[in-house]
Amino acid sequence: MDRLEIKIISEKVDKQYEKHAEIRINDRPIIDILREFELPLAKKENSENIAGAYMYLSPKSLYQNLTKNENFNEEGKATILACECGSEGCWPMLVKIKEDEKAIIWEDFEQPHRTIERGNHWDYQSFGIYIFDLYEYKKQLKSLT
Repeated sequence: MDRLEIKIISEKVDKQYEKHAEIRINDRPIIDILREFELPLAKKENSENIAGAYMYLSPKSLYQNLTKNENFNEEGKATILACECGSEGCWPMLVKIKEDEKAIIWEDFEQPHRTIERGNHWDYQSFGIYIFDLYEYKKQLKSLT
């Protein structure tokens, strides 16, 4: 099984501190994992700066996005990262979340501004599937509240 850790970090933004929920998978920040995966795709567009151009959500937003079905889009996906500008809708990272009796599964990652319909598809199938122990996952979610 994969390991999920959510660390609450405090960053100074415009003279005040804001809290963000850093998602770490198998001891690596998910933004770093995505940047590494997206870099070859972004290079093809001569836009290397957009690879991994994400920001962690606030603990409250991440908790709501991971636990409230009404926050999932029509494909059943949740926003787990916002654009580095801070807007969830600008350059989000989406993931489908499934649950069984023992695990939470994150699969079918998507950058909605890089789809087949838009003509500039970034295929995340080889990015993989992450499977987390249900008990440990819920423990991490609790740390957000």
